[in-house]
Amino acid sequence: MPERSTPTMPMDIGRAQALVEYVESPHNPVGVGFLTWAHYYQAKIHLLQSQLAASEKVRYTHLYKHPRALTAVELEQYFAREIEYLRERLSYVEKKLQELWQTAGLTESQARIVRQGLLFLFSYREPTEMWERGI
Repeated sequence: MPERSTPTMPMDIGRAQALVEYVESPHNPVGVGFLTWAHYYQAKIHLLQSQLAASEKVRYTHLYKHPRALTAVELEQYFAREIEYLRERLSYVEKKLQELWQTAGLTESQARIVRQGLLFLFSYREPTEMWERGI
């Protein structure tokens, strides 16, 4: 398995924001699995590396809940440290996913196929239509 997750489709800003909001939502008492955590960390990294204004990027850091005054240079350094921290977390989650695939006895190619299947996104109607057509 690759050490880093590689999404099958590019993540746009809107999708990244929606995913971060979903995972961090207090209305999500169930929690999320490792695969979603991997996507969450990827989304936050994507947002912090994007062309969003610094004031928008702050929303995706601890500074949003615990503000403090930083110069522009300090803020960029903070974002860089935050990205490195998120990469470490992503690496940990990816390692756990790899352990799960190995525990299930899947070869690397089988694990990749299963993971790709889990990455497919469907609208609300698509699974029903697939079921109705017997796909």
